Amino acid sequence: MKKYLIIAGLLITGLLIAGISYAIWDHHVSTNFVPFEPAGLDPDRTYTRSYPLFNGFSENLQLVLQDKGINYQVGDYGEVSIPLKVADNKALVTELTKKAYDISWVYAHTKNDNSFLCKGKDYTAIVFKDSINLTCDDVALAEQLLGAGNTEYKLAKYYRQYFGYINEKGERCVEIDLSTIVNSDIRRLLKGRLLVEDGGTGFLHARINLSRHLFLDIVPGSNA
Repeated sequence: MKKYLIIAGLLITGLLIAGISYAIWDHHVSTNFVPFEPAGLDPDRTYTRSYPLFNGFSENLQLVLQDKGINYQVGDYGEVSIPLKVADNKALVTELTKKAYDISWVYAHTKNDNSFLCKGKDYTAIVFKDSINLTCDDVALAEQLLGAGNTEYKLAKYYRQYFGYINEKGERCVEIDLSTIVNSDIRRLLKGRLLVEDGGTGFLHARINLSRHLFLDIVPGSNA
């Protein structure tokens, strides 16, 4: 009987030690924060620790972390740090990264009363509400005409912003601003028109006449 009591005592002691060790470890990985390292990105996308400074990733990531109920810290330059416990979960980090770069997810979790999204096989378009009441059918037509008229650029690599207008003949037309997905600031795209003095091929401007089903042009740079 004494032998069994000793064994039971040893087992209980072992369990207590294991429990205490786990509690210490869990406290360590939950309260120690490390810089967020994006994972699962498109091979064409590059990043550094300074990523929040140029593409709004930090704001999007904070939105995702808040939605997930994950604690985080923000540094002086906008860099986000997360608990070591979260950082060690690569599948979770990949999920967080993809959501922060997913324009549809960000759009659904922010207030955008002046626009709506249209998505097709090879495009995602932010359509800004205007006097000609553009629809996703209009966007689909414009994309068809744009694809047929364009012979120089790989349009699948660009987000679109759509702005409708009536020309001097009373015809329904659209201006399309295209910004490369890799370097786009999603928050800025959703807010309104980007003003770019010299975007090179990273920023394109196109025009389509919807009434006449006519592709007009596509050129590098901004319409501003």
